[in-house]
Amino acid sequence: MFSGQMELTKNQLARILSNWSLKQRKCGRFKRGLVNNNWLITTNEKKYVLRNPVKQNDKNSEPFEFKFLEYLKKMDFPYKTPLPIPTKDGRNFVLYNKRFFYLYEYIEGKLNLKPTANDLREVGKLIGILHDLVEASGLDNGVKRSSRESIKLIFDDLRLKREVALKKKNKYDDAFLKAEKGFQAIFRKLNLESFYRAKSYPVHWDITPSNLVWRGNKIVGVLDFENVGYEKAGLLTDLSASYYCCLVKKNYKLDLGLFAAMLEGYEKKRGLSDADISDLIKLIIVSHASDLGFLYWKLGEKNTPMKPSDLILDWKGGMWVYKNRKRILSYLLKHRAKEA
Repeated sequence: MFSGQMELTKNQLARILSNWSLKQRKCGRFKRGLVNNNWLITTNEKKYVLRNPVKQNDKNSEPFEFKFLEYLKKMDFPYKTPLPIPTKDGRNFVLYNKRFFYLYEYIEGKLNLKPTANDLREVGKLIGILHDLVEASGLDNGVKRSSRESIKLIFDDLRLKREVALKKKNKYDDAFLKAEKGFQAIFRKLNLESFYRAKSYPVHWDITPSNLVWRGNKIVGVLDFENVGYEKAGLLTDLSASYYCCLVKKNYKLDLGLFAAMLEGYEKKRGLSDADISDLIKLIIVSHASDLGFLYWKLGEKNTPMKPSDLILDWKGGMWVYKNRKRILSYLLKHRAKEA
């Protein structure tokens, strides 16, 4: 099983679901999802998702995420979210065997794993709307961490994983060690001072194809808001993490046309300075480094869907952005001027 994954018997599921007024007809585990546990619950009227967010296990308190989602609903955020459905006694979650569970209405639609430029404009528009609301919210997740500290934490985590890799020396450790060394060297050369001065906010930091629900050519839902309770950084991190929507999957290289289209959609809602775009390119490299740590962690699990070659591709993708950063900046600024 993947990290944090669990199996529940029919009786256990029935006991958990008895906290809500549901007459389930069918229940099955979602196959997708790399970290958290999800079950699709079908009734005669609707479909629901029972979710077990691993980071919340053994915590008998509502996560900040719920407050954040309630705020989005209040402000008429034009996309559906995994807003928790209250139990029969008015709680938004239940604890069962020291595991945290909540229920939300299933968002009908499909994933879009091959987005077009027009699709990426929709992604940029969504992020722009979300950032306007976050900036105006005044919500604070209580995390005492600056943008500088949030970025530094990524590279500190890679160093810790490096110590593990040096001891284990499994078939994929050499690939990780090479990539980690390379990313650390690049990080020392990146000047992100203007980004570090930006105000920090709770950020989604995972607006990627697997977390966007589409109907036709429109986004109808956004999933996986857990990070807003644990992460705090400048808003540009959301845009940089969404580089994954713009990859040429076979080689992890950034498709500049798609990325430019995403920024175009974003700027329909919020402006970006030349310095912002320069910082975004550097933050894409940081996002590659963060993904390297995630990939390495997942490779250590049984039955993982990850492959050692993913480490190499991720490193090559980050290196390509670094080597071509001036050309990428020139392309994005020219595209922006043409669209103005």
